[in-house]
Amino acid sequence: YKEKSIAKAKNQDPQKYQTHGFFDPNTASEDEWFIRGLSKKQLQILRNFQKSGGKFYSPKDLRKMYGWDPDWVEECIAEVRIVGDEASKKGSLDLAKETPIIKKIDLNRCETNDLKRLRGIGPYYAKKVIAYREALGGYVSVDQLREIYHMREEALLVLLENTKVIDTVFCSIRINNCDRESLKKHPYILWNTANNIVAFREMHGPFTEVDGLLETALVDNETLAKLKPYICLDD
Repeated sequence: YKEKSIAKAKNQDPQKYQTHGFFDPNTASEDEWFIRGLSKKQLQILRNFQKSGGKFYSPKDLRKMYGWDPDWVEECIAEVRIVGDEASKKGSLDLAKETPIIKKIDLNRCETNDLKRLRGIGPYYAKKVIAYREALGGYVSVDQLREIYHMREEALLVLLENTKVIDTVFCSIRINNCDRESLKKHPYILWNTANNIVAFREMHGPFTEVDGLLETALVDNETLAKLKPYICLDD
């Protein structure tokens, strides 16, 4: 399986980081880099850096590599353990103690640092989870994590296993006084749907029940079911 993964990685362009456990970037082989998603061109940049005497003294030193995708680098850093680096050793020990995590993280109360404690979840994915929560107005279900754009499958599985949702009473969409621009910001409302909702409200008056959205031209039962937890009718 590993040989097939390496062969596939060599023949495709990145940039999706593939998690494969801890490694030392100073001693990693070509295969160890390729299997994580590094391209041949990027590997050549690394080898030139090393031939000129360059060395990584801290995982964060990877950020200095020219031509490497910043998001890919951040995910890579989470798995870097440099021999002789005390901070890296400590990180390895801490990670071993914290994974698996018994107490699940509440998606509606957590911060990025809470999520970064999970193996394979670096700053990039932690920020995306928080940003999507803010866009939604709160998570109703952990399954909403599947909706996050560019969420790597391995990272998604870790999040689904180690998170939960508490407090599902929201009021992020005040449907009777939201303007078009406010409505368009919600992930479940397309721009034309927002225009349609406001036009319907202006013609027929305030909505008296959430199901009244079905009377508009562009809100179907599936969309309404997703929107219901976020809608309130009062001012």
